[in-house]
Amino acid sequence: MQSSRKRLLGGVGALVVVVIAAVTVYFAFIKSDAPPPLTLNSVAATTIAPTATAGTSSATTNLDGTWKITTASQVGYRVTEDLVGGLANNVAVGRTNAVTGTVVIASTSVTAVDAITDLTKLASDSSRRDGQVQSRILNTAQFPKATFTLSAPISFGSVPAVGAEKKASATGALTIHGVTKKVTFDVAYTLVSTTEIRMLGTVAMVWADYTIPSPTFAGVANVRDNGQMEFLIVATR
Repeated sequence: MQSSRKRLLGGVGALVVVVIAAVTVYFAFIKSDAPPPLTLNSVAATTIAPTATAGTSSATTNLDGTWKITTASQVGYRVTEDLVGGLANNVAVGRTNAVTGTVVIASTSVTAVDAITDLTKLASDSSRRDGQVQSRILNTAQFPKATFTLSAPISFGSVPAVGAEKKASATGALTIHGVTKKVTFDVAYTLVSTTEIRMLGTVAMVWADYTIPSPTFAGVANVRDNGQMEFLIVATR
């Protein structure tokens, strides 16, 4: 009886040591302060078109044409990592500005968006996490690109005035990890100048829907089975 009690206490003690070690590893090597969500001003460091005076009359602004998506854009993920047992959690964010494509505007609507993101350039604050994302999770060697194609026009209602922030809804086909899904999400947009427009949004994702495995981090932290894809599209003409 005494021997069994000692074995039980020894097992509990060993478990406590493992938990403490896990917590120590988590806070020392994994947990970090995640960057805030993207905003319409979160442009990547690059040369962009000059900003026109805010409040320019919408009646004199013709937006018709094909706009080029620039590397001032950013696309990335935002997920929550849980320590084994839920003792702590960490918000992980990875982003890239390797975004290309076009936005077509006709009158008061965005009629087409074709955006391509190079996922091999995704980077977070952890090289360990990035290695997992690039290999086992997204398998970017086989699926290096994520694409989005608009399937229904985004209506502005009227030509926006320069500097005004507006909201609309967007629907399209999102392809990640070789799987294409129809997605609908809210978009915030602003006409920065007569030659630059920005569009901001998030797409809620369940990893299993795209056959993306929900990974562990070095056997210490688990990623929840859902997260968000964040994007800021900056297009110029």
